[in-house]
Amino acid sequence: MAKTLKSFSGADVLITGGLGFVGSNLAIELAKRKANVTIIDSLRPDYGGSMFNIEPVKDRVDVKVQDLNDFGKTCEAVRGKDFIFHMASQQSHVLWRDEPYSDLDDGIRATVVLLEALKKTKSEPRLVFGGTRGEYGRQKSPVNENAVPNPLGFYELCKLFSGRACELYSRTYGFEFVWARLTNIYGPRSSIKTNASGVVNWFVRLALEGKKIPLYYKGGIARDLLYAGDCVQALLLLADCAEANGEIVNVGSGKPVTLLQVAEKIVEAAGSGSIEFVKADAKRDKQEVGDAFLDVGKLERLTGFRQETGLDEGIRLTANYYKKYLQKYV
Repeated sequence: MAKTLKSFSGADVLITGGLGFVGSNLAIELAKRKANVTIIDSLRPDYGGSMFNIEPVKDRVDVKVQDLNDFGKTCEAVRGKDFIFHMASQQSHVLWRDEPYSDLDDGIRATVVLLEALKKTKSEPRLVFGGTRGEYGRQKSPVNENAVPNPLGFYELCKLFSGRACELYSRTYGFEFVWARLTNIYGPRSSIKTNASGVVNWFVRLALEGKKIPLYYKGGIARDLLYAGDCVQALLLLADCAEANGEIVNVGSGKPVTLLQVAEKIVEAAGSGSIEFVKADAKRDKQEVGDAFLDVGKLERLTGFRQETGLDEGIRLTANYYKKYLQKYV
């Protein structure tokens, strides 16, 4: 059974995809809490990983630049860990239309390799899997964890399969497991090279460069957004919550906001940029889920989580970060 410790001091922690957006923010927070942090990241181009992301704690974490699909190395990495945060995957929600194999190799296969490594080494950490709100597909919001998944894209389908695989191995081989379905996370350390980096972070780049923020459907679609720091706190609370073992838990703010409202706040925080309404193409229409926000009551009941960073503050912090370090991310 995994340790339960509120500070994580002295805990042995592995983060897959730990040089990416959520993974690096996790690594920084855990290092500050004096955990022994190991990172696996392939540093594949266009996957969002960067050594710069862990600059504040680079001397306090062990970085292994390797492919998670390397079974031998993954076995060594998982051995003796108290907690594993499985955040690794390719990040584009639309890449599958032209090239679906990255999701298979770096999503499903990599997850099964990780699980097989746990089995072979007889490791029993608490595994936190980073899933996605997109697994639900089109649903009436707010969406709770009892909704039947209906993914509209291959990225989301692979996340769903990977979560089910974690669930199966956990039940069969005895390690503890939490499935965290993350909503639209935004904040520092996300790649902003393309619009696959998340709607808020991409909009921030466009605004900082004085460009137009394109809004489909007149910006009327609603999402719930969660600042990266709050996401990290939620993941740590779930990792440290024995009652969350075996559970699927939504991680979000539960507070819907339209993308027009978001874009207006970004333009204000950036001090540049503008908004334009554009027509969606047929491909976007097929994959667009409409209004989508999560019921986060289960997260709050299990862990006592409360969002600390409101949208105005979060956008301001995000804009300020990229104003300072924009050239590191474009």
